[in-house]
Amino acid sequence: MSGGMVDKGLIEYLEQYDPYRRNKENLLDQKATESIRWRGEEEFSYTPGTGYYFPLVYLPQASALAIGKAWGLTVERSYYLARAFAMLAGAATIALAFYIFWPQPVVIALMLLPMSIFQMASASIDFLCNALAILAISCFLRLLALRRGSAEGLFWLMAVVVFLLGTARAHLAPMVLLMAVAALPTRRVWPWVAVATATLAIMIWMALAIPNTVDFRIPREVSTAQVVFYYLSAPTKLVSVLVQTLTDRVMLNSYVGSFLGVFFDQPLSRGAYAYVGGLLGLVILPCLVTPKQFVQTLMPRSALMLTGMTGIFLAFLAMLFTWTPHPATVIQGVQGRYLLVPVMLLLLAVCSWKPAMTAWLRSLRIVMLVALGLVSLLISVCKLIQAFYIPVFSVGPVTAKAMAREGVVEPGPLLVPGHPMVFRLVSDVSDNAIPMTEALGFMVGTYGQTLKGTASLMLTDVGGQRHQVDVDLDDVVDNSYVFVRIPSGRYVDMELKLTNGATAFSVWRFHPAVGDNERPENGYVRNACVVLIHQQDRTMQVTPGCPAPR
Repeated sequence: MSGGMVDKGLIEYLEQYDPYRRNKENLLDQKATESIRWRGEEEFSYTPGTGYYFPLVYLPQASALAIGKAWGLTVERSYYLARAFAMLAGAATIALAFYIFWPQPVVIALMLLPMSIFQMASASIDFLCNALAILAISCFLRLLALRRGSAEGLFWLMAVVVFLLGTARAHLAPMVLLMAVAALPTRRVWPWVAVATATLAIMIWMALAIPNTVDFRIPREVSTAQVVFYYLSAPTKLVSVLVQTLTDRVMLNSYVGSFLGVFFDQPLSRGAYAYVGGLLGLVILPCLVTPKQFVQTLMPRSALMLTGMTGIFLAFLAMLFTWTPHPATVIQGVQGRYLLVPVMLLLLAVCSWKPAMTAWLRSLRIVMLVALGLVSLLISVCKLIQAFYIPVFSVGPVTAKAMAREGVVEPGPLLVPGHPMVFRLVSDVSDNAIPMTEALGFMVGTYGQTLKGTASLMLTDVGGQRHQVDVDLDDVVDNSYVFVRIPSGRYVDMELKLTNGATAFSVWRFHPAVGDNERPENGYVRNACVVLIHQQDRTMQVTPGCPAPR
């Protein structure tokens, strides 16, 4: 797969913060991670997801890591420096955008969502890309206001920004259309030269990056080019997949949730989504234009709307061609956060670009934005602390379902590579009261060995949807529970299989004195010693008859 040479110290640091690693709450592990230093030796690291991006967009993070390495900082302190550089670069870009054209309330509101705040605090390119999109929009609105008096420098600034966006977020490449609309009233040649330059540069980069990026994260028997040709030759199948995806209730809920805020695999509560969504709506409503105002600026508003809709379409298309197993029934891999800028463009198409005319309306906008920011910040901090800083094995009392029963606890069949086992998690899959689960543990028997390797956990929820989670087995000892965080959901069974040279082991299970539930029934292993950690009250539910975690 595609990747590059990376310092071994950085690779070790990133492995320690693998989101699926066991015992990441362990303070000794945390202290050891803090002391990891740059090794000065490099090895190849697989990073196929970044192969399509023009490297310049990573300049803030790369500069910070280089400075940290040169100054002899630890990898962790270098990472914090990279995060600070990324935040400063994004903040400076937004400041420039708001200097060019006054801040739009809907833009500020979208940047105050929990998902946006989370991106601001990360070392990824997400915040900078969002900031670059805001800068491109500000250039567009400023050029519309200047019309024939447009400055040449502003056009070239927009061209550079659109190029960076188009090569780092391919679904935003249609923003070149905004440049073309801004160039129309100037009646000059050089704005069109800027438009052509940005468009051609994006196309050249894509022509170089796409064929040279190798990504085997989603195993498929056909290439991306073959998938594209398949849907080009059968457009009705493409329409069918899009319709199936956009009418799937579960998929739509996931888009909304990951647009407003999902931290890794931890969604917010329904109440949190309601508060954030309601406040966002209160910010948007006073900004909407009348039909007459829309018609008066029909061309630029239509361009914003078309660019936003095209961006959404391309986001789904990209995931269909590169990420979704073929042939597809629904498009997988699309996250709501990918749609932030397209939604921003759609909202700007129907909202006023001018400051509020009255003092009370200006005050109302400020109050709503402050309320949205405070609520989003409070929700984000509480969720992050609850999900990632409170150990999963100290969450509360064991429920009454762990009461003693007559029988014995014994090792189940040996789990070996190539022979997965399916464990029933609930006795009645039709039970509407199946609680939301955010983590689980299973008790392993290693026969005196210390485990190595990884396992794959495939969970099936009440709706039949399957969710895969990788489980790190390194240093797991005999007769202990292996805990793993999972996407919150109501699950009925789990399939466990060994991968990557993992040592064989058994999962303990309870054998009741009455009845023979020892053997798998209909392909399921029953009464396995499993702990389910409920999302609502963070209590543990242990399989009846099995010992509780120590």
